[in-house]
Amino acid sequence: MFLIRIFSLFFLLFEISACSASTITGTIFYVPIDGECWTIKGDDKVTYEISNLPKKYQKNGMLVRAKIKILTDMSSICMAGTLAEIETIQAK
Repeated sequence: MFLIRIFSLFFLLFEISACSASTITGTIFYVPIDGECWTIKGDDKVTYEISNLPKKYQKNGMLVRAKIKILTDMSSICMAGTLAEIETIQAK
């Protein structure tokens, strides 16, 4: 029983950290798949599929700095990268 509680606590902490916000810098790209598929190719070599990119920033090749939240409990038809949503964003 003790091990189950320890494992449950570890899993909960992992889930909390997986949903935390992080700041990235990168380049915005449009992915020509059904629907509106916008990504940020991060300077960290990770591609983030952005679920809520404001129209103002929907420009291919725009350099940005953004605070994002990784969405671990959702999926998308685009499947273009790690699904995330913008919390704050600014042009670089």
